[in-house]
Amino acid sequence: MTWLIILIIVAVVGIGIAVGVSNAKKTDQMAREGKIIQRQMSFWESAEYFTTTATYEQVKAAVKNNSFSDSSVEIYYNAGGKQAIVFKSSHSWNAELDCLETQGDKNKFKLYFPVWKTHRGMPYDVNSMNAFVTTIEKIFLSLDSATTVENRKMDVSTKTKFF
Repeated sequence: MTWLIILIIVAVVGIGIAVGVSNAKKTDQMAREGKIIQRQMSFWESAEYFTTTATYEQVKAAVKNNSFSDSSVEIYYNAGGKQAIVFKSSHSWNAELDCLETQGDKNKFKLYFPVWKTHRGMPYDVNSMNAFVTTIEKIFLSLDSATTVENRKMDVSTKTKFF
């Protein structure tokens, strides 16, 4: 009986290691292909602020012309009657890109994740969130190479389920 328990524990640990290695390989491959970049842990708890000469209409057109193939998102424009684009992922997270203000020829946008589901404290698919943010950053840089990006930690409260 003891050997059976030990065998089960070894099998579970082995499967866990194999899954971890597989996820690490996927992350490394996506990074080599330029689909994601190395980000700080918990990047989903920060908002990115873009300052750019690109207008909301230009950003909206660029978003429409992008496939977001690594993120599987549905896109809603002018959400809530404001200049905002909402992205709903099939990977159980949402993101929002808001046009905050215009000062002269500069526009300020805010990109953040208002909703994500977790498993053991981590979003279900961090790689799709990273790929999404990377795609948005590339869109802004393609519209205005002088775009600046500032990260600000958001005040986030989470609920942890133990079972």
